[in-house]
Amino acid sequence: NRMKRLSICTLLLALLSFGAPAWAAKVTICHVPPGNAANFHTITISDNALPAHLGHGDLVGACSANCSQLCNDGNACTIDACDAGGHCAATHPPVNCNDSNACTTDSCNPATGCVSAPKTCVDGNLCTVDSCDPITGNCVFPPVACSTDQTCNPANGNCESSGVDNCLSDPCFRGTCVSQPNGFTCQCPPGYTGDSCEIDIDECESNPCLNGDCTDQVNGYQCSCLPGFTGPNCEIEASPTYNCTDRNPCTPENISDGNFYFAADDPHQFIQCSPNGGCFIMRCGPGESWDPSSTACNP
Repeated sequence: NRMKRLSICTLLLALLSFGAPAWAAKVTICHVPPGNAANFHTITISDNALPAHLGHGDLVGACSANCSQLCNDGNACTIDACDAGGHCAATHPPVNCNDSNACTTDSCNPATGCVSAPKTCVDGNLCTVDSCDPITGNCVFPPVACSTDQTCNPANGNCESSGVDNCLSDPCFRGTCVSQPNGFTCQCPPGYTGDSCEIDIDECESNPCLNGDCTDQVNGYQCSCLPGFTGPNCEIEASPTYNCTDRNPCTPENISDGNFYFAADDPHQFIQCSPNGGCFIMRCGPGESWDPSSTACNP
C-alpha cells in the first residue's frame, strides 16, 4: 500500500510539470482573427491561455456582448450593433438625440455625439426677460419686475424711481393715496370702494334683515324689525307682549300656573297680575326696560 501511494503522488507531480490538466477552468472570449477582423466569433479557452489571446486583440466575453466595439464605424452619431447572425449589421441607424426639452435645439456631432444647445431668445428690450416657455418651446418676454414705486429704464434695464408724485392732485375722495410710476392707487376705508373710494358700499344689497327693513350705514346696516321679531338681523322670534285690554295675560290658567309677570307692549313697562286675576300695567325705573328672561327691569 505504501508503494501504491508513492506511485500516485509521482504521477500527479508528473502531470503538473507538463501543464494544466484537461479539467482546468474555461473562459469565453470573442476571437478576432488577425488580418480578418470581420470574421470574429465566440470561442471557449482555458483561462491560462487568456493573456495570449488578449495580447493579439481578442475580447473577454461573447462577441454579442462586444458589438459596439467590434462594429464601431467611427461615427458617434450612429448605432453600432450586430445582426441576428452575430455579424456587424449592414447599416448603422442614427442615434436619437431628442432630450424631450422643448427649449433646446438637438443635434449630433460625429466626433462627440449628441448636443442639446439651449434655444436662443433675444428681443433686444432691456426691460423684458428673455426666456423660453418649457411647454410650447416658444420664446416669451415677460416684463422686468420692479417694485410698485419704480419703473424699468429701457436704456439700461434698471428699476428706478419715477420721481413723480401722482398724489399731488389729491385724487382719492376718501382713504390714502399711493403714488405709482404710471398713476396712483387709493387705499379705501372700510365701507367704501371704487378707483377713488367714491362709492359707498350698500350693505343692505344682500338683504340681511330677515324680518324687517334695512337701513344702509357706513360700513354697516341697521335692521328695523317687524312686530314679534328681534335680533341684529330680525332673525329671532320675540316673546309675545300684552296689555290689559284686548291681550290680557291674567287668565285663570296663568294664575293657576303661578305666572304673574308678563312683557308689556311698551318695553319700559310690564304687566303684573293679582291672585284674583286683576291686570295692572307697571312702569320700570328711569333708563330701565323689562327683561322677560329674568322677569325684572334691567338697565
